[in-house]
Amino acid sequence: MVNFHAAAVRFGKPGLLMIAPIDDGGAIPVPTPEPDTETEPWGPEWVPLGYTDEGSVFNYEISIDNVEVAEELDPIARVTTGRDASIEFALAEITKRNLNIAFNGGIITGGGGASWVFEPPELGDEQRVMIGWDAFTDPARNDLRMIFRRCLQGGSIGMENRKGTQKQLIASSFQLEKPLDGKPILKIMGGANLDPA
Repeated sequence: MVNFHAAAVRFGKPGLLMIAPIDDGGAIPVPTPEPDTETEPWGPEWVPLGYTDEGSVFNYEISIDNVEVAEELDPIARVTTGRDASIEFALAEITKRNLNIAFNGGIITGGGGASWVFEPPELGDEQRVMIGWDAFTDPARNDLRMIFRRCLQGGSIGMENRKGTQKQLIASSFQLEKPLDGKPILKIMGGANLDPA
């Protein structure tokens, strides 16, 4: 008999994106402490990214090459040669903070209820961040969480200006890097309801 598990079919959950800094200023980078479970509250350094256009997309790709010999038509082995991972989303709130996030840092002058000016960072001075995602906005009932430990916005930033109901967005693609503390690039946590007996 085939066992089905309806609770593990995910739909209608754009989730909640969180962001936190990484202090790369010292000799040893200091990542923001991360929750240990899918329901543990986020620390005060983690802040919501706000509204997005269509949620987010996590991409993970492993590259392999074939080991071939003249005497066989089939590869005799396949070896891993690398991997690439990213998280993509389009921010729907055009704020100085979101511009700072999408441009990997920068200089902001003014603000605090007054006019402000944003300028992107110098090339090579980009800031890395940590990104988190929850399936539910209420951590107490959350059942799936992802943490991306070291991210750099590496795609093109698109800000389209259209008529009618078309929103202006800040489209971003954050590429994952190996954390300098040696941890894996990401962590995924799930609730018991997603682990059928």
